Amino acid sequence: MWSETIAKDVRDNFDTYVANVQITQGNREGVTCLPLPSAGAAKDDADFENAKPDEDGNYSTSVHALEGAIITWTKQIKNILKLDPEMVFTTQTNPGPVAEVEFWKHKAGNLNGIFAQLQSRQVRRVLKILDLSKSTYNGPFAKLCKEVFHARGEANNIVKYLRPLVAWFEGLELEADFPRLENHFKPIIHMILLVWKSSAYYNTPARLVVLLRQICNTLIRQATIYLNGDTIFELIEAGDAHIIVRMLQTTLKVFGKFKQVYFEYKAKALAEVPDNSWRIQNNAIFVRLDSFLERCHDILDMAQTIVLFNKLAKIEIGGTKGKTLSTSIAQIYSDFTQAVENIKSIGQGILEVENKEFENAFYEFRSRMKELDRRLGSVIVQGFDDAATVRGKFRLLDSFDSLITRPIVADQLEKKHSSLIEALHADVDEVQGIFSAFNNDPPIAFNLPPIAGSLTWSRGLQDRAS
Repeated sequence: MWSETIAKDVRDNFDTYVANVQITQGNREGVTCLPLPSAGAAKDDADFENAKPDEDGNYSTSVHALEGAIITWTKQIKNILKLDPEMVFTTQTNPGPVAEVEFWKHKAGNLNGIFAQLQSRQVRRVLKILDLSKSTYNGPFAKLCKEVFHARGEANNIVKYLRPLVAWFEGLELEADFPRLENHFKPIIHMILLVWKSSAYYNTPARLVVLLRQICNTLIRQATIYLNGDTIFELIEAGDAHIIVRMLQTTLKVFGKFKQVYFEYKAKALAEVPDNSWRIQNNAIFVRLDSFLERCHDILDMAQTIVLFNKLAKIEIGGTKGKTLSTSIAQIYSDFTQAVENIKSIGQGILEVENKEFENAFYEFRSRMKELDRRLGSVIVQGFDDAATVRGKFRLLDSFDSLITRPIVADQLEKKHSSLIEALHADVDEVQGIFSAFNNDPPIAFNLPPIAGSLTWSRGLQDRAS
């Protein structure tokens, strides 16, 4: 009862629906399924397989449906061919090297499936009919089939050469003891160099950059777990900032070892494969790793500053100005505590490179610390001038420990270096004068015999001079 136009429209829509179902089923199974056409007037697959030309030698009843299938296949195949490892960075957040292996496995599996389907009797029959019909789609599709053949060989080759690295990549991602990551670096980079020298496809800068960036992502992820940025301030509040310092130093050491191994093998690649060495900009590989290292340096600087300034809580300065100077030290410590509280307000995630809030807070913290350093240096200089003896000056400096090595404080104390040397020289001259004056008749305490008293007196002068 339907007209030919309506019947054709219904058939075309139904064919499109069936094709979409086949494509969806393939996607669900992780493969690419090339949907077979119903060949126009053919009632089933058997009819399609046995399709014959009309009296004029034409296949006009089926050419339109077959060309539609070719268009669909072309889109599907091109979508697979244009897949690139860098696309993993858009579909996953900071992927590791295992994602690289999985990508090539998936691409190789898809291309192998497509290649097998292109070799099937049904597809060959489609291409034969289009060829006999002199379809313009045949030539471009034949070129596309050649691309599939070459891309399939590339993907299978890469999967074969990356297979030995899988165990090392998984070990890198699953290593629970962060300092032991150093044991993975040389084997991994050495095997990458072997792949570079042996593989016909995995020896281009683009491939190497992607793989090394993924390795850097894994190192950053492991360091984040090891440092546990969410508990850094908890340790600081508990007075265990020195633990943070030690862990950050370990992290910087491990990352430094990774870079060292990379540059060592980069030199080997230049010597062993001079025609295809690792000519890659370091920033292309280490851009995210360097940002994370910079963040670690910032947190390390903050933790070391906290460790040093916490000593101000117990410092008391003597001398005529002792009370005033001690009050100033207490005020500096109070302002320092407030600066630490401000940076604590950031909350969690201070190790995340993308967290720009920490950068702003740390800039304010560092600016505040420069001001406190100037104030601290001024207090130490006043205490230095107020100390009556050389011993008192040294005792003052010793009480501030490593705080006097901070650049701004050290610059202010530099002006007192010459006066300290002069005072020390004068004190030594005075000791020498006393020794020369009383050498033959030293003052001896009443409760000591002559020899013991003389030795005690001379030892006292020696202690004063030293």
